[in-house]
This record gives sequence, C-alpha cells and structure tokens, in this order.
Amino acid sequence: MIDARGRPTDKPDLLWRAGPAEDSKPNIMDSEECLWTQFLSLEVHPRADYVLTGYHSGRGQASFGGSRYYKVDAVVSEDVGGKRRIVVANFDSVVYHRSGIHDRSCRLFHDAQVWGDGPAVAFGRNSDGDGNTEARQKAYADCLTRTAAAAGYNLSVEYEIHSECTYFHAESVTAKSGRSYPSLRELLLAEHREEAVVGMGSTKVFSQDSLVEKVRNLKPDDDFFGFVVILGGRESKTENFPEEIFGFCHQRRCVSAEEIGQFTEDRVLRMCDGNEEEAAIFLEKKAQQPQTMTTRSFHGGGETISLSYLQFLINERGLTDFVIAHLVVYRRKDFLLPFLERTLQSRHDLQKVPGSELARNTKKLILNS
Repeated sequence: MIDARGRPTDKPDLLWRAGPAEDSKPNIMDSEECLWTQFLSLEVHPRADYVLTGYHSGRGQASFGGSRYYKVDAVVSEDVGGKRRIVVANFDSVVYHRSGIHDRSCRLFHDAQVWGDGPAVAFGRNSDGDGNTEARQKAYADCLTRTAAAAGYNLSVEYEIHSECTYFHAESVTAKSGRSYPSLRELLLAEHREEAVVGMGSTKVFSQDSLVEKVRNLKPDDDFFGFVVILGGRESKTENFPEEIFGFCHQRRCVSAEEIGQFTEDRVLRMCDGNEEEAAIFLEKKAQQPQTMTTRSFHGGGETISLSYLQFLINERGLTDFVIAHLVVYRRKDFLLPFLERTLQSRHDLQKVPGSELARNTKKLILNS
C-alpha cells in the first residue's frame, strides 16, 4: 500500500480518517466554535441580518468592555420591530475560558471544591483576575443602550454568554422546533440542511474500494463533490475503433523520446527536410517541455482530477490499476448568494461614480475572498 504522501506502508487500506485518536478535525466548520456560531445565527437569532465572528479568519475577536483585553466571539445585528438590536456574545470554552473546569450542572463537572459556594470563575482570555469580567461586559452593554437612548438612537446593545457545557456536554440539544438531538452537529444537519455548513464527520472512514463504488454510482443531485489525487491508472475499454485510438487521461507532463510515436517522428522529419540529426534535436528539445496530452494512462507521481471526471473514467473508460492518495470533498451552498448579488450590483453601480476606484477595488477584494 501507499500512504497519502506516496510512501510504502503496511497499514490497512484506509484512505482518510480523522477522529479522537488523531486529535484532529477534518474541517474547520466542524470545530465547536463554528458549530456554535451556526447555531447562534440559525436558532438563537434567526432574524439576524449579520453574524460576525473571527473564527474563520484568524485572530479576529472584537474588543468589548473597559479595555482591549475584554473580548467577544460574535456580534449579531438584527432588526426587532423597527429597532436595531446589537448582541455581543461569548462562547465560554472549558479549555480557553475555564482552565478545564466545567459548569456545575455539567455531567462532566469535576473538582467541585474549586468552585466553593460562590459563582463560577472564568479563567483565561476573559479574566481580569477576580472573575467579574462577564458582569462588567454586561454592564458595559447596558451602559451603551442607555447612552444611545439618551442620544436619540433607536438602538439596544445586549451581552450573552453561551457555555460549551450546554451545547456539547449535555445528553441532548433542543432546537427551537422542540425536537431534541444527540449533538449540535446533528441538529444543524436535520433542522437546517440547506443553510448549515458542516464537514463529513470526524470518524468517517473510506477504503479505496468503498470510495470507488460511491463515485461509480454518483448522481447529479448527490451532495458529494470534490477532487482526488490518483497515482497511476490506465484505461481498459477498447471495444470500438474510435475509442481504441483515443485516450481520455488528460495530463500535462514531459514525455520521453521513447514515447513519441512514429507518426510524429515522420512529420518532424518532413518538417526538417529529411535531416534526421536536426529532427532528433528538435524532438529531444520538444520532449523536455511540458505538453498537455490525452493518453490512455496517467504517468508520474500523481494527478489531480475531479470526482465527476473520475466517474467518467471508471464507468466509460474502465479506468483501473490506480491508487487514490488524497481526497478533498466539498458541498455546494448558496447561502451567500444574496450578499454576493448585492455586492456585485453595488460594485457595478460604482463604475459610474468618479473617484470610486478605491471602493470598487475593496468590494472586488471582498468578492474574490
């Protein structure tokens, strides 16, 4: 067997596996923070115009409080009865906020003596040493609401805290529909299949045979798209004469002099007026340059092709003798369509405005990202 890096291995034929044993996630969208963000926007604040987080673009947490060290994980903007409502929310992580200490009501709660008889103490990012950070951030939100009202703004600011124990350590999670699910991920898949974006699961296992069988039977409406890197592979179907002389293994690579056919050699020789030495030099130079070719087999260390192309090669051309080294799967979603359409239209409108080059380029960067 060959592993994902092309090295010989005696491990079982497992194409891809990520789970607790490897302590990894196959997709950032399966992290607890990102699942919570989707739950926040789809279940807790479904009428929100925007939900802004920093989980998807590096260190992007917003400061909210008496200093820049007071952070929040999400900012929600929504219209409630004609009044603009801003909600700042924190995801209270056991690891990052509580130094491994769970909520008192959590089934994983331990070391109860740390809590004593007082309230839970938050450690880490949102701690100022006395455990009052959350109360101060809530007071800061109340202050902003009163200040906005005094200034005549129809605006409210609220602070929310969401505990990891509530969403990820409970026996079940309840949706706004009243139905309960064993995990937040399953809730999102069941209640918001069109809107939610989640990975394939942290314990999904594919053998090469099972993946090839899945690709062979893919239908146009299946929510399974992606790419594979295959090593080797050759076509085996040669029943009809036209198919027999054409190959569909599309590849850009350098060829050896031995791979150049007699037909090409004869044409080059005629081009060189029968001078065999000149023709040989021409062919040698040509062989050193990458060429895009369609042959009956793949060559080299690996070729990246789409799953739909792989399906065609397997079903129509009888592709065989290949090893799948990498698999990348994605799902198509259109939840960004309204935002993209508005941004594209506004950028188009700016074409008619003199001096709008900076604004146009900014919108172009946003769309490209």
